[in-house]
Amino acid sequence: MGRHDTDVRLGHAVGALVAASVGALDPDGWFPFTVAKFTAVALVVAWCWWIAYAQASTARLDRRFVWAVVGLVAVLAASAAFGRDPFYAWVGTPERSLGVLTWCGFAAAAYAGSRLSQPDRRVVARWCVGAGWWCGAYAVWERFIGRPVSISSDTNRLTGPYGSAAIFAAALCLIIPMCAAVAVDRRSRGAWSAAALVAVALCSFALVGTGTRAAWVGCAVGAAVALVARGRAVLSAPRRVMPLLATAAGGIIVGVVASPNAAERALGASGSR
Repeated sequence: MGRHDTDVRLGHAVGALVAASVGALDPDGWFPFTVAKFTAVALVVAWCWWIAYAQASTARLDRRFVWAVVGLVAVLAASAAFGRDPFYAWVGTPERSLGVLTWCGFAAAAYAGSRLSQPDRRVVARWCVGAGWWCGAYAVWERFIGRPVSISSDTNRLTGPYGSAAIFAAALCLIIPMCAAVAVDRRSRGAWSAAALVAVALCSFALVGTGTRAAWVGCAVGAAVALVARGRAVLSAPRRVMPLLATAAGGIIVGVVASPNAAERALGASGSR
């Protein structure tokens, strides 16, 4: 028998994984955005795996995918065992590089994700709304007040709670669609829909501020695919879709106007006339 619908412990565990990824940092640490974040994420991934393993569920990952992951981890483990720097090959470097243990964490996260029920997914989506608020608020503070946590880089791009514009943009590409799903979901209460709309606006602003063109293209392609796949649902719920598009557009416009790079281009264009 399947797990009872009211049991959403796995959903909260996976939601906590999202929160740990965006929220964990150590301003006075060796590497403020990596060591604390990797530690928190690793612990929560283990928690997610344990809850998923202990629960009763008929959901399973595709065997081909399982064997592909097992084969990849085995090759990486053999390389780490006989490589020139086995310690960092296993644990990764403090900056950003992946180690064998990180790939094991990916496998555990995939296993936990395959066992999420529909109520679990709604819980995870709401956690993503909270993560969107945090990322957006951090980006607004960084742009208009200053970096909450100092880093050595002198870039004008928003680096967010990751200390890296590219990684921050990649995270936003995952968070924005989840927040958008909550905003247009007919089962979402008014407060959650409103919170999701604000999160979409804030994260759209942040995504523009990262200056990461690959993420912009990724988000645009993702939106196009979602529109094609769920076109009927979108057209049947204009009262929810139109506010979503308006808030996203508002965040993008503010992000473009507030971007120092955009301002420099505008000044250069006016000066050349």
